[in-house]
Amino acid sequence: MQHIGDAILITEDGTVITVNLPANRENFADYTAALLRCTTLEAFDLTYGVTVWLDEEGLGQWPYNALMDALGNLHGHTNSFHGPVLITGYSTHVQPLATDQAIQLLKELNDAGA
Repeated sequence: MQHIGDAILITEDGTVITVNLPANRENFADYTAALLRCTTLEAFDLTYGVTVWLDEEGLGQWPYNALMDALGNLHGHTNSFHGPVLITGYSTHVQPLATDQAIQLLKELNDAGA
């Protein structure tokens, strides 16, 4: 099976990009902050084993992220999302998305963006 990527980045304009996480997970916070162009990260569970990372202070500083909002709504979240987000796998620590998780999320994002 083809490797899709470890995580999914959804930019504030709705662009979807698969990315690979750093090999050393000790660098995850710095990597994610740089990717999201922020200094303070916030995380929440989208669904079991899937975590969304975003700029904790992004509500007043970033444009509305309609695609992430649609994905969140699909999973029962009523948050209003602003700015870029990174979606990863998670159990007790950050981990890559499983291939089936990534495929499902990409399908949901495709449907939400249609």
